[in-house]
Amino acid sequence: MLLDGLSSTSMPALMTRMLEALDIRDGHDVLEIGAGTGYNAALLSHRLGDQHVFAVDIEPTLIRLVRERLAKIGYHPTLVTADGADDLPEHAPYDRVITTCSVSAVPWS
Repeated sequence: MLLDGLSSTSMPALMTRMLEALDIRDGHDVLEIGAGTGYNAALLSHRLGDQHVFAVDIEPTLIRLVRERLAKIGYHPTLVTADGADDLPEHAPYDRVITTCSVSAVPWS
């Protein structure tokens, strides 16, 4: 089930360029704001390991679906229903942050 208008996936080539620009290294902790379909979280989990990947989305149904999808392929990153503007302070600091959602303004945090 996909909720209309709440999630989408960018072209894989664009997502690859975004992840390359993120310049992640072994041991980096990465926060993804806008978990969407879970594609980026899966790639990040594969590269860094689950313990280094944190993803948030404001839609609880999407987080549940992402958790189920990733578990089926053996990944268990930290997935939280939250507003990305609020960060996940209990897991900070992050070495990298990737945002795959729209915002009306960039929050100070």
